[in-house]
Amino acid sequence: MVALTQIKSLKSEIDPLQRELLSLRERLARFDRPEKAKEAEINAAAEKAKALAQNLSQQAPLTFSREEVQLIRDYIKPAPFAG
Repeated sequence: MVALTQIKSLKSEIDPLQRELLSLRERLARFDRPEKAKEAEINAAAEKAKALAQNLSQQAPLTFSREEVQLIRDYIKPAPFAG
């Protein structure tokens, strides 16, 4: 009889603790959502940068003919030196 009374007492203590645990888990989930979103955004940006770097490394270097080089040099002139 004493054991049954103790079991009922413990069950009555467990119920409020379980409700509190549930509310704490919900709060934790609310705080974790923005963190997970930030992590996903950072990972996506890193993947995008990695893909861009691979594309840039795969491009062939520019090659110009003599006429094109001269045209570029004529168009881009250094600023006059103002001693």
